[in-house]
Amino acid sequence: MDATCIVQGPSAQRIVPVGELITGFYSTSLAPDEIITAVLVPVAGDAHRRSSYKKYVSRSSEDRPCVGVAVMADFNAGVVAHLSVVVGAVAEVPQRFDELVTPAIGRPLDQQTVSEIAGAYAAAIDPMEDARGSAWYRRQVTEVFIRRALEEVASP
Repeated sequence: MDATCIVQGPSAQRIVPVGELITGFYSTSLAPDEIITAVLVPVAGDAHRRSSYKKYVSRSSEDRPCVGVAVMADFNAGVVAHLSVVVGAVAEVPQRFDELVTPAIGRPLDQQTVSEIAGAYAAAIDPMEDARGSAWYRRQVTEVFIRRALEEVASP
């Protein structure tokens, strides 16, 4: 959603795009003496913008997702004007493949387009394996949750 973080250190404040914040598994671009003091999410002022977040938690004892999918779409006259899909919790850093959603621009977000994007993302992601799910399992859940999130934003 193009969010940014306000990061405060002992001598200076800086703005870090959320997409640049996470650098690896449990690691960030923060210096040891910095802290996030605010997260700024742009307000969707356009009535044609829709977003969805879907999270799958495979273990009821914790709230950490096995797969998290965020989708933001702008529509113009019933067709996609802008589309962003980001998948978290499947790899060391959130996964975003803009080239996989580009073909949807100028098209309606119909079942065929939704299936193409969900399948392409599932194929492109190289998921990690841990107690919350195998790589195969995460790839399957990723495809299902991308489809669900895209279907949600496609419905006005």
